[in-house]
Amino acid sequence: MKYFILLFFATLMIGGGAAYHYLGFSQPVTITTANQGPFQMIFKDHIGPYHEIMEAIEEVEKWAKASGVECINSVGEYIDDPEVVDHDRLRSRGGCIVQQVPAEIPKQFGSETIPNKEYLVATFDGAPSIGPFKVYPKVKNHLQASHLKSTGSVYEIYEVRDVNKLRTTYLFSTSP
Repeated sequence: MKYFILLFFATLMIGGGAAYHYLGFSQPVTITTANQGPFQMIFKDHIGPYHEIMEAIEEVEKWAKASGVECINSVGEYIDDPEVVDHDRLRSRGGCIVQQVPAEIPKQFGSETIPNKEYLVATFDGAPSIGPFKVYPKVKNHLQASHLKSTGSVYEIYEVRDVNKLRTTYLFSTSP
């Protein structure tokens, strides 16, 4: 029995370590200020928990591929603060950054320009799913130390660097 318990905890530790490494918990979060944009975005609106936005992103990506529109990077626009708004009422937009928005897009989609301006920019090479636990707390601490507030939507731009590497760039509008 003692060996089974030891084996269980060893398996748990190895599995936990592998997940820690695979998800990128050990990856650093880099925070800078930089001009970014403009980016042309085709999106589908989403209402509900932010972690459920992937279906909207995939729908836009599928349409873009079938229509011959290059999806340069995937993108999520997170409109509401999840610390203030109930999770089932959170508004977001998921889709693609494109070179140019086509003249005709499906009626369930929209388009917008992410403006060229100075953003607080955070970059992270781990899984986007751990961004709320790793990136956002670091950005929040940075904003407090800099006496700044995040204003407006937060954009997350997802860049596939190769089969096993993904970089997420977070764009935060700020004000004093």
